[in-house]
Amino acid sequence: FAYARQTSDYWFYLEAMEITEQLSAAIEVKQLTTKDLAKLTNTTEANITKFFKTNEDFSFKLMTEIAFVLGCKVVISLEPFGEEEKL
Repeated sequence: FAYARQTSDYWFYLEAMEITEQLSAAIEVKQLTTKDLAKLTNTTEANITKFFKTNEDFSFKLMTEIAFVLGCKVVISLEPFGEEEKL
């Protein structure tokens, strides 16, 4: 586990999981389907499904579009590692 935390992939997947959980919660509140999201973001249902099921094609553009149709914005910031996270 300690080794994994020393890779950028670890931090990417950690943040990807966090944002997809937040998006999923907002989608549930608005009671939108995959089909609804695809139409609202001008993409395919397959792209929406792939976005949420895998992080292989984690598109910042699609993430921003989904957030936008949910009435949200994506905020990205940098923060230094805490003592327990230091590499």
